[in-house]
Amino acid sequence: MKIDRKKVDDAMAENGLTPKIVAEKLGIKPTQLSILWSGKRESRVSTVTKLADAIRVSIKDITV
Repeated sequence: MKIDRKKVDDAMAENGLTPKIVAEKLGIKPTQLSILWSGKRESRVSTVTKLADAIRVSIKDITV
């Protein structure tokens, strides 16, 4: 699945979340989160689901 970085950024801003907070919720380092957002790799559905849960949106709200 491809993640839309703009949609993620917008959702995070609406919910008052920073990349550091989201990374902590996912149990990963902020640098790993950056790789996830870059779109250079396809993300697993389970990873996108965890990200969507962490930023309080549905999967369809943050994917292309």
